[in-house]
Amino acid sequence: ERDDGGPGLKRVMVHGRINHGQQYLAEEHRRTPTTYYCHESGVGRALFALPQDRPLKLGMVGLGAGTLAAYGRKGDELRIYEINEQVLDLARSQFSYLADSPARIVPVLGDGRLMLEREPDQGFDLLAMDAFSGDSIPAHLLTLEAMQTYLRHLRPDGILAVHITNRYLDLKPVMGYLHTGIEKNCEDKSYWKVIPFVERMDYLSYFFQME
Repeated sequence: ERDDGGPGLKRVMVHGRINHGQQYLAEEHRRTPTTYYCHESGVGRALFALPQDRPLKLGMVGLGAGTLAAYGRKGDELRIYEINEQVLDLARSQFSYLADSPARIVPVLGDGRLMLEREPDQGFDLLAMDAFSGDSIPAHLLTLEAMQTYLRHLRPDGILAVHITNRYLDLKPVMGYLHTGIEKNCEDKSYWKVIPFVERMDYLSYFFQME
């Protein structure tokens, strides 16, 4: 637990030098999303850009402290793919984002890509990928085949949000190559068959322009 000023004492999930989420402990602030899930972050802006007049279905690969659940509303569903059962136990016992959320929380234990490959289309409004902040990158989550799996699970207007901040590696070129790979795959397809690829992947260009 730390007190770095601001709204007071906070609890932090740390592994080595990597911060995997934090939560203010005061009752009036504990439901506030923090760090790279704050309202001004890329994923925060993406969530606010989604339709607010109907329930949303959200997906997340990589749980951390469960901060994304702070955005959940009554009627929403948040499906969380987490490979480490201990992380889920910590998020439930040491943090209250999951318990406090009015949304329906559906944990799926296992490798995120493998679980998604086996599941029927989920129709996510937003699928957030947050498994790349450590010094050991799960490279199989950043392949062209993996991206095609993620896109299959999105609504036609759904958002794929990939958190690529990393202390050790620059993942922007990797995402750029994946985008190019998608375009290459579309060269021999008709206009209507290209739309599901291009419309969804172009969302990532917004993140590349952010400082």
